[in-house]
This record gives sequence, structure tokens and C-alpha cells, in this order.
Amino acid sequence: MMEEWRRKRIEEVYAKWEKRGRGSSSAPFSSHSRPSAVRGRLPRYPNGSVGGRSTRHGRQSFGRSSFVPSLGIDANALHTATVNKFTSISRCCQHCLPSSRTKFYADDGPGSGLQDILLIDRRQYGGILGRWFPYLTHVICTSLDYNMKDLRADTLNSAGIVDAIEACAQAKAESDDSTFEEALKEQQERARSIVYSMSSGVSKPVLRFVAWILFHVFKQLFNQISLQKKHVHMLREAQKRGVPIVFLPSHKSHLDYIILTFVLFNLGVHIPRIAAGDNLQLPFVSWMVCHLGGFFIKRKLDSAAGKDILYRKCLHEYMERCLLANENMEFFLEGSRSRSGKLNSPKAGLLSVLMDTVREGIVEDILVVPVNISYDNLLEKNFVRHELMGGNKKPETFRDPIRGAWYMLTTNIGSVSIDFAQPFSLQEYLHSAHVSNSSLLEMSGLSRSRSVMNLVEHGHRRLVTAASHHIIYDITQCTSLMSTWMVAFLLLFKHREGVSVSELIESYKWLEDKAASNGRAVSFTGETPEAVHYALHHLGGLVIVTNPHSSSLDKGMEPKNGLVQSDMVVSPQLELPDVFALLHLANQVSSLLMIEGVIAASILSAISEDLQSGGSNCKLEVDKEEVLEDAQVLCKLLAREFIFAPPCVDLWSVLNDVLESFIVSELLSVPSERVGGGRVLRTPQEMDNDDTVEYTSGVTLNVNHSADSIRHLTFLSRIVAVLAESYWMTCVTLCQLSDGEEVQEREFLKQLRDKMVEKTQRGVLNYVESCSMDTLRNCLKSLTDMDMVAYSNGNFQVNNFEKLIELADYLVAFKY
Repeated sequence: MMEEWRRKRIEEVYAKWEKRGRGSSSAPFSSHSRPSAVRGRLPRYPNGSVGGRSTRHGRQSFGRSSFVPSLGIDANALHTATVNKFTSISRCCQHCLPSSRTKFYADDGPGSGLQDILLIDRRQYGGILGRWFPYLTHVICTSLDYNMKDLRADTLNSAGIVDAIEACAQAKAESDDSTFEEALKEQQERARSIVYSMSSGVSKPVLRFVAWILFHVFKQLFNQISLQKKHVHMLREAQKRGVPIVFLPSHKSHLDYIILTFVLFNLGVHIPRIAAGDNLQLPFVSWMVCHLGGFFIKRKLDSAAGKDILYRKCLHEYMERCLLANENMEFFLEGSRSRSGKLNSPKAGLLSVLMDTVREGIVEDILVVPVNISYDNLLEKNFVRHELMGGNKKPETFRDPIRGAWYMLTTNIGSVSIDFAQPFSLQEYLHSAHVSNSSLLEMSGLSRSRSVMNLVEHGHRRLVTAASHHIIYDITQCTSLMSTWMVAFLLLFKHREGVSVSELIESYKWLEDKAASNGRAVSFTGETPEAVHYALHHLGGLVIVTNPHSSSLDKGMEPKNGLVQSDMVVSPQLELPDVFALLHLANQVSSLLMIEGVIAASILSAISEDLQSGGSNCKLEVDKEEVLEDAQVLCKLLAREFIFAPPCVDLWSVLNDVLESFIVSELLSVPSERVGGGRVLRTPQEMDNDDTVEYTSGVTLNVNHSADSIRHLTFLSRIVAVLAESYWMTCVTLCQLSDGEEVQEREFLKQLRDKMVEKTQRGVLNYVESCSMDTLRNCLKSLTDMDMVAYSNGNFQVNNFEKLIELADYLVAFKY
């Protein structure tokens, strides 16, 4: 039975949450002030760190002006300066990879603009065949001056596999009371079966035939498959380096494998060997994947019985042989497809093999290329809806590709954009991180003892984890923003109550310039009104278009003469499960503004009490250090949702820079009086001066209290509010469990989702999309990381009720 103190504490937190009321752009705060427990002291966690409803609102505010803060640069000069909204190259990290940052890149390099892979210049091929059959001529003439070797025999005869076979045979003989010879023969057969199941190779006739077929299929599916010409030049220069290239793409669809291979074939880049999940071993599909360079691996390398040493060694040796043969490779660092649109947390197992291969000197170097593959619309909409609604993952069958192909052929998918980040040297990354045993021993000042070697191994594991997170961050930064994503993002977070098309165009223009100022490209190259109309057309039933002069409203109304009239009102579809499809698109833009959202949420939570008591005429001030501490707690709590900064950069300094950008954009201002012992906060003019004094504790900042400024802060805070709502509800529900009660994760999440839907309908929760199963799972993982929840074999129990309810109380402040 639940203890009385805990029950009262839960009721108190629940009452605070309800008292904050519904989030609204016109009234961002209710009468409830920020919890006093949060104002004075942030909760400290065991690891030592500090730390919408489906019905639509009324539409009285459509004519309202929208606050457009300064970008800190001249927005009119964006298209003529070094920042270009249509093209960009995600450069290597200047901290980890200063040498790679200068390679394969030049501002004045050949080519600019975009290249559509589906467009073939008929003039480059002479004769009747080239003019009448350009695709066939192109695939025949494309050079394939390389061969993939059969590596099965070399892999099976490697010393590593021979030793692993003997070790496994010895262990089996001891456990089963069988003879060593019998166990050895069994393990040899198993190793042979494993390696032969991994074997792959590119069949040139099959590759050319499939490429020819794909030209015709993709012309029907997509408007275009575009990539930047500078990226093409960069990849071709990297190929000349003569070392293996490993492509690490994002993963949103089963079509990712095929599209990237198709693009590389057309660019003349060596086709990579692709690590594919064994769930794709389907009739015909597996044959095609193997002949296009794919090899199948188990989705889970180990079983409940423990590590599968032999399988791991076979995979390790096979990848080594591929790299020794100077063959390119490709695998998905996220592991599985993204359900939410955000990049999944990395699975670093295969990356560890690459780093071991370079660290041990088996190959001289490897070039790593992060890649993002973007789609205007969801290719597997039912898969996303089903699993985010709590449905069990269904194993793939032969009918799935057929159904998927039919869906895509009968749906307007839109365009595809491929973005390649700057290739980087894995050797340089390892060298810059000082991970060799000798350097670690030198730093520790200890002898080569067993404990020190364990320390070295632990340091290597940490390096692999850091590298995997850095690459996921790089993939995010190289992503071009699709127009459908941007409109979905604006509708869900800025104009949730509805907006006129003309005002939506203005907001889109601001977001477009914001992306350019952050070095992010925008995929749609037309004028802003064209981009918005294009996006509304492709979003279809995910938006609701209303005529303000009529009582009728149309779900995905067809534009008149190809355009939605400027006086029409557009609002997002907030019914389940359609809202998940819209959120999937919007989440791919959230990374652009997420860290600003964290700062904005921290500012609003700090001034809510003063704003309510004094109104818009009062002087609103925030303590700089308190805002940064709140923001840091949020970033650590939401670390499984977004990577806010690369591992090599201090998060506090990144948050500090964002806070300074709020001064530039006039959301905050610097007090004229001196503070903190005579020192002043850096002004915008001083931000370019490296010798400027650092911030000191006790510094206060003035908040721009105009209605437009507060509205803009609320818009940014909504990005955090959806997640905060998910995490708050999870914490409160966990606190209601009995002491020592073990709960099955799957059943708990389903019940939690149903409860959240019901509370959204009652108005207790503001955002129906907060019940996404992906977010709820991430919350449980974060709580496990903070030792508030213990997880084992699909079951979990609460470790620390006090910290859990303290966190729930803390999250109340971020309800908007």
C-alpha cells in the first residue's frame, strides 16, 4: 500500500500541474507561479549532475503580428554572403579534426547549386541510343572499374576465427560432456554458416539492370533526388585518397539502402558493402541486396545466455577483410529505423570494429562520411503510426515490400534530398583523442598493470561512445531542411491554434533565414510562397484548411489553381494517429531550435511569478546562472531525445553562447549598471572580442516583456513542453507504484499511453502527441541512467521515489 506521505506529495504535484492550466500563445502563464522548490535549489541526482488536446482552439488571433527577432546578421545579405540557404557543407569538428577540416573542401571549388540524380543530360551521349534511351545508355556507360572479392575463405582461415572456434569448442565440451573433437567440428560448421550468410558482392550486370529499373521507378515515386554539387566534388576527391570510405547514413526507411547505393553508382563512387539487418532476408529481396553489396547480420548479436563470442569474431574478421581489401562500407549507426523523425541513440558496435581496425594498425586509415537521407513525406506512414500508438513491432514478410511499393506508387511522396558531411580521418580522430595505451599510461603515471589495462579498455569504450554521438550530431548538422518539415514544425509549435497562409509564409521566411544563419541548407529552392504552397499540398490530410468566410473546413483541401488562397486559415491535424505523422516531420526541424527552446523554457520558468504578479509593465529579470543551470538540467534529462552539443564541446559554454544570442535578438538585454564586483555582462559588440571578461555569478539580465517577445519565447518553449509533459506524466505514474513492485515495460507503457490520451481529452495535458511511445521509452531510459529506475530483462522497478517526485515537481515549471 502506498505510504501516506507519498500519496499527499503526488496529489500536491498533480494539483500544481493542473493549476498551470492549458498552454496558449496568448496567455502563456496561469496564476500558478514557478514551484518554490525549483526557484531556490535545483534537484541533484545520484550521478552528481545538477540539476494538445485534440480539439482546436479558437481563431481570434489570426491577424496578430508575429515577433521576428534579429538573427544577429543581416538577413537580406544571407544569399550573397558566405551563408547560402540552399547549399552548405557540414565541416569537420575544429576541435577533434582540424586537419580533416581542410581536406576535400574549398569555398571556390568547382560546381555550385543542386544536382538531380534523376535528370540525365542526353547531350553527353551521342547517337540514337543516347537520345532515345538515355537511362539505358547511362547505366551501360557508367564506369565500374573495381571488383568485390570473395572474402569467405580468407575470413574463415583468419587466426582470430580459428582461435575463437577452439575456445568455443573447449567451453562447449566442458559444459556438455562431449568430446573436444565433436565440439570443434560443430563450431567449425557454425563459423562456416555464419561467414557464408554474411557473404556479399556486387554483380555488375545486376547492378546496371537494377539501376535502370530504379530510374523508371524513382521517376514515378519522387519529384527529384537532389544533392549538392559541392558534395559530389567532395566525395570524388575523397575516393582518390585510396583508403576505405565508410558511409554512415540516417535511417528512416528500408529504401535508404537502395537510394544511397543508387546515388553512389551514378556518381561513380565505389559501391559499399552494406550491413543489413537479417529481418530483410526475404525471398527475392535478400538476393537483390546481396548482389548490390549487402550482407546480413543479426539485429541482436547476443542472446539471453550471454555473448555470442563466435558470431562477434566472425563479424569482426569479415569487416576487417573488407577494409583490408580497400572496399567501402555502409551501415546504420542508429541500428533501426527512426519512429519519431529524430535520430535514434547510436549503436556503436560496428563503429567499434572500425576504430579497433585503425587503432591496431590493420589498415592505415578509414574515411568516415556521415550522410543524411531526407524525404518530403513519410514513406512508411503506417509503420510509424502503429508503433508510436503502442503496437507491437511486426516482423517483415514478403508482402511488406509489395504493400510498401503500392503505397508509394499511389501516394505523392515528393522529393528526396541526400546530404554528405565532410569526410574525416578516423586515424586523426583517434590521435587527437589520445587513446593509445602508451599515452593513457603516461597520463596516469602508472605501470602496465591489470588495473591500468582495464582503465585503458574503459577509456577506449568511452571514446567509441563519444565518437558515435559525435557522428549522430554531425548527421543532424548536415541535414537539409525539407519544406514539409518546416511547415509541420511551424504549425505544431508556433501556430498550433491556426494561422492564415500569409502569416505562415512570413514565419516560414524567418525559419528559412534562421536555418541559413546556423549553416543549415533548405532543400526547396523556389521562392518562399511557392515552398509553403508546395508543403501544404504534400502534407495533404495532415493539415486542415479553413475558409474564414465560411463555416466549412476541409481536411487537406486541394489548393485552387495549385495554391492555397492567402486568406485561408491552416491548422494542424491534432487527432491520433495523424498527429504522429506530423510530429515525425516536425521533429526533424526541432534540432535546429531545440537548444534555444531549452534556454527559452528556463527563462519563462524563472519569470512566471513576476510576470503574473506585475503584468507586462513590470521589470522582468532573470539570474543568468540560474537560467543556465536549469537549461543544463533539461539538456541532461533530454539527452536521449537530442544531442545538444558534440561530446568534445562543453555544454555549459554552448548554452552560454545561446544566451548571448538572445541578447543579440533583443529577447534579453544587459543592465546598464555594473554587477558582480564591477564586471559587466558581455554586450553584442563585445562578443567578437576574445579578450572579453567572463561572466560572473550574480549577473542579472532583463527580459523583453513585450507581448510579442513573450509570445516568441513561448513558441520556443513549446518544443520542450511536449517532452516535459511526457516526462512529467511518466514520473507521476511511476511514483504510484508500490515499494519493490516490478512492472513489465511493455504493459506499463501501454497503460501509461492510454492514461495520457484520457487526460488530454480532459484538458489535464496540453499535447496529445506527448503520448508517443518513442518518447515514453526514452523517458524510462533516462530515468534508468539517473538511477531512479532499475531495469532488467524487460521489467523495471522504482529505485528512488523521493528523487522521482522531486523531478516531477521540477517539470511542472515547464508546462506551457
